[in-house]
Amino acid sequence: MRFLSGNTLQIVLLLVLLNSATATAEQTDVHSGVWRVVNYWSEWCSPCRKEIPMLNALSKELDPDRVRVVGVNFDDAARQETLKTAKALGIEFPTLSKSDVTALGLRGPDVMPTTYIVTPNNEVVAKLVGLQSRDQILKELSRLGLAPEAPLVIKLESPAPINSHLPRLTSDGGDLYLSWVTDLNAKSRLSYAKLGEGIKESSKGEGIEEGWSPPQTISEGDNWFVNWADFPALSVSGEGMVAHWLQRSGADTYDYDIAASVYDAEQQQWSPGQLVNTDGIKAEHGFVSMTPAGDQGTLITWLDGRNTRRQPTPGAMTLRSAVFDYQGNNLEEWELDETVCDCCQTSSAMTPKGPVVVYRNRTSDEIRDIFIVRMVDGVWSQPQAVHDDGWQVNGCPVNGPAVAARSGSLVVAWFSAKSNEPKVQLALSANSGETFSAPILVAASNTNGRVDTTILENGEILVSWMDDTDSNAKIMLSRYSSNGAFLDVTEVGITSSSRRSGFPVMESVGDVAYLTWTDVTDKLQVRVAKVVY
Repeated sequence: MRFLSGNTLQIVLLLVLLNSATATAEQTDVHSGVWRVVNYWSEWCSPCRKEIPMLNALSKELDPDRVRVVGVNFDDAARQETLKTAKALGIEFPTLSKSDVTALGLRGPDVMPTTYIVTPNNEVVAKLVGLQSRDQILKELSRLGLAPEAPLVIKLESPAPINSHLPRLTSDGGDLYLSWVTDLNAKSRLSYAKLGEGIKESSKGEGIEEGWSPPQTISEGDNWFVNWADFPALSVSGEGMVAHWLQRSGADTYDYDIAASVYDAEQQQWSPGQLVNTDGIKAEHGFVSMTPAGDQGTLITWLDGRNTRRQPTPGAMTLRSAVFDYQGNNLEEWELDETVCDCCQTSSAMTPKGPVVVYRNRTSDEIRDIFIVRMVDGVWSQPQAVHDDGWQVNGCPVNGPAVAARSGSLVVAWFSAKSNEPKVQLALSANSGETFSAPILVAASNTNGRVDTTILENGEILVSWMDDTDSNAKIMLSRYSSNGAFLDVTEVGITSSSRRSGFPVMESVGDVAYLTWTDVTDKLQVRVAKVVY
């Protein structure tokens, strides 16, 4: 906070945030008959600048026919100079002239920043002093009956036991499947359960919810490589089920292979694990993504470290992919990129034109941006950047991208931290990943990424990410329209920002989202939540 002299000349300029893609800073709106959230700011005020991204988002989240966010430039400046400053600060919304400010009759604050809530009759009913969060402002609006209706978050009973972690979600388009790893002293076990096998009442009184099938074991072993960022997963389609895990291949810490198993529906059993990578080199093989490839089988994509053990000059980590049929046979295999980031997750999806894979690329000068490769007419494209972030970092950030596709629409979410400024971004494509929109800023400053994304049946886009503002990290879910307009953001759960908590994961069925994560606040256990809009 910064305290101001009572003698300071206070000439106020209101910046009205309208829920309109065509709004400009020059527009005014004093006598509109709506409530206002009035925020005083100045370019010299550090907490003021920190509030701007939140206020930008809040202005789009609120119903503009009921409540509009407005900002106030505390400094005495000519209108054109103020508009220039607002643009430099990233304020994207309309401003009012000095005469408009006079009509509102507001008195300038003694502490910066300060936020007022003002009635349509220009009566101040709340005063919030200092740096505010979205939740603090919404709490005041809720007290006044003005907050938007929040999505319903239902915590589901978890089918996973104590000492479970590394959860993943997948869907065959109708049913939802949860997989996880359980630590059993010297062994690790990969299990799964299916949602919707019965209806039951939550033991915690949180309402009616779907029940889970009894957990089924896929595989277990005492030679597995178990890592917070490189996790087993399950892929399900109408044609069959495939699962993978990682198993040690040598003495070095990161000598491990990828083993996969397919489910035999007739025998109702999982096949013995067989290697996905068949190079026979003791090196790192992992960060797998899987997507059904129709009646052909499953596309399995992974990071392959065979070239890193090349002598006398070690090579780079590569990106490889192969199609496996439902008997576990490798039908065809490709190298997709010869130099990629060593330990960021891959993500893949199926579009009407064919499969796509997104991943973190790596250049000779250590630029590690998000790239995409696409299969079109049976041929893989050359790698291309989703966006040129220009993030130069001499080390792997362990923070991979996420991709989702529905019909011709495709979205990619990712984390970046160029100039030590962390942010989560979202890019949209209307042509199955051939081209992308400019990035949409999902979260900034107080985030460590760990993203996922999905597209609902109604076309709305969801991005999950972690907010590490406090000691306990929040799992957040941001929602956007099909064309990228911000709708709302919801807190889904609490976890830790430590590595032990892993990566929250999301899947959607119809217009309902499901999220899963590892709860480390008490005993290690997988949690699941359902979000209904």
